[in-house]
Parts: sequence; C-alpha cells; structure tokens
Amino acid sequence: MIRKLLIKILAGILTIWLADHFLKSVKIVSVSYWQNVLLIGTSLGLISFFIKPILNKITFIFKLLTFGIFEIILNLLIFIVLDAFFDTLQIKTLSDLILITLIYGVIDFLSNIISS
Repeated sequence: MIRKLLIKILAGILTIWLADHFLKSVKIVSVSYWQNVLLIGTSLGLISFFIKPILNKITFIFKLLTFGIFEIILNLLIFIVLDAFFDTLQIKTLSDLILITLIYGVIDFLSNIISS
C-alpha cells in the first residue's frame, strides 16, 4: 500500500516536470522551482491515490456510457483544481491542459502496471 502511494507520488512529480519542460504554456513560476514541482507533484499523487478511486466509483456509469472518455474529463478537472489551488502552476491554454491530461493518463497507467 505504501509502495503504491510512493509510486503515485513519483508519477505526479514526473507528470508536472514533463509538462513544465515540454509544453510551452505550462509553467512553474517561482524562485524555488524544485520545491514547487515536488509540492504540486506530491499533491497530484495524493489526489490520485486517495480521491480518484472514490471519483472512479461515483462516475462508473458515466465511464461505461462514454467508453472511458469520462476518465479524461475527470483528469481535466483534477488539473483545473490544481491550477486554481497553486498560484505557481500556470496552465494557459486549453490545448496544453488536454496534453497534460494525456501525459498524466499515460504515466498513471504505467504506474498502475508497476504497482500491481
């Protein structure tokens, strides 16, 4: 259980770092760059470990009806909340929000394979 939590946190940190480096309008604006990457990534990992399973159970019927596309909408909402909560995270365009969601989806899928 702790191993899975640590993998989720590392996946969150990796997602934020990759998005900041490869997407032009996703920025971590701060003097202490690595502290903010670790803080935002850890928050993403904790949300993924604790809150996302609850959301998955609540929205199961929507995922079934949309053939899993609703999972992308859930991930979009998670990043909108992270962007609103952390002033140092700036996601400026909708296209980059969708791209960071897809990056997170791939990394989360791989972290589920590793942790199982």
